[in-house]
Amino acid sequence: MGFLSSIVDGVSNVVSSICRVGGAIASTVAQIAPVLKPLIATMHPVVRAVVAVLTVVGQALNILKPDEKVEELGDRALQAAEQDETLVPENFSDYNEYLKEIRSIELDPEKTEKNLKDGSAVLTGLATVATAIEKGNNLREGSAVDLLKVVIADPDFFNSYRLKSLITENADFGSILKYIDGKLGNAETDALYDKLFSIEKNTNPAAERGQFEGALYDVKANAAKTIKDATGGAE
Repeated sequence: MGFLSSIVDGVSNVVSSICRVGGAIASTVAQIAPVLKPLIATMHPVVRAVVAVLTVVGQALNILKPDEKVEELGDRALQAAEQDETLVPENFSDYNEYLKEIRSIELDPEKTEKNLKDGSAVLTGLATVATAIEKGNNLREGSAVDLLKVVIADPDFFNSYRLKSLITENADFGSILKYIDGKLGNAETDALYDKLFSIEKNTNPAAERGQFEGALYDVKANAAKTIKDATGGAE
């Protein structure tokens, strides 16, 4: 079973409400919602961990303000699109200008409460930050989705420190996700290990290859557990 590819029930209403944001953000939400929405509903620790990682990285890369939360930005993206259908990323040549514009709108407290309660603010916030990371660091198109899925797989391994290094070193999150899904051949896996360990050594000179590969291998098991948690144990 491919990671994050199997759970679709119970998320269509939330995804539909987010579609008005449009473009890359809505597309990203549609692909991460199937597993994250059930976890949000049960307040699963992985949700808090993923949000924490993206918050730290978002602030470090100047996407989020120092005191700004992921879900706050998501709520603003949702309410901005609802107030004015032109306030969507695709209508801005500069993504930072889009973020600046949605920060200027007046929020409806009742809608904020609803967006926080149904999980749409968190989902949209994660997608908004990840899209900003992709665009601001010249990552391959679609990297926002892959990046989020990688962090969801194991936010302890792909913590804020390691994620920031991967972003700044222009790592291929698509290949990392294929590895987690078990879709890389031996040669491709060896090449990925080489690349990721090289990045690891740049920030952690004391890192040992064997331990690093073992920890990366364990990410697959953690990803499988996340899927089981989201499906209630269904295969």
